[in-house]
Amino acid sequence: MEPVIQQGLAKLGIVLKPRELATGAVFTTFQTVANEIPMVNTGWAKDYADPVTFAAPLFSSSSIIPVGNTNHALVGLTSGKAAELKVEYPAGGVPSVDADIDRCQAVPATDADGRLGCWADFDKKLMEQVVPWVPLIWDLSTVLSAPSLTRYVFDQASAEISLTQIAVSNKEQMP
Repeated sequence: MEPVIQQGLAKLGIVLKPRELATGAVFTTFQTVANEIPMVNTGWAKDYADPVTFAAPLFSSSSIIPVGNTNHALVGLTSGKAAELKVEYPAGGVPSVDADIDRCQAVPATDADGRLGCWADFDKKLMEQVVPWVPLIWDLSTVLSAPSLTRYVFDQASAEISLTQIAVSNKEQMP
């Protein structure tokens, strides 16, 4: 993928300095704010099935820390925090979504429609007004199954097939 991405971005005037690092070194390198790594190809897994497990760690200003930073886009960065981290603060400022996160977190889990609606509005605002990132690649998974598979459940926690919720027929299948 690297040459294709490099060539595509070069057309926009973006020059990459690609580096491959061991997994531990990748996270140490790009989660250190002072290194100013603008692009990285990693994923994020939720802790449990609620949008807050993406919103708070990835976009809350309280997640901006010198080392181990998970708010890679520095959404909500203030001029004081930028000075503390020794990074440049943009002249136009940096938008914050802290109030939006707080508002959605305040909606009780018992109000599933209200909570999901709040997070949907948050996502729309984030991607249309804040635009913290642009997808670089999109993973596509193909699941092959046999006719004997009678139950398949996607596990939200592991983002894989739920091995405790799968069923197959033990009846002999005729070709």
